[in-house]
Amino acid sequence: MKRYLTPRMLVLGSVAVAYMLVLIFFGSPLLAFTTWMGWVDPQAAR
Repeated sequence: MKRYLTPRMLVLGSVAVAYMLVLIFFGSPLLAFTTWMGWVDPQAAR
């Protein structure tokens, strides 16, 4: 078995976990993600 657990796999895994957490806590992952990235003002979105 080749060791193909590259940093890319680690990044994908962490992104999936973060997405699941966002889904659980915020319900609206797109709004939460854009807010977290600073693209959307939470007050303006509501």
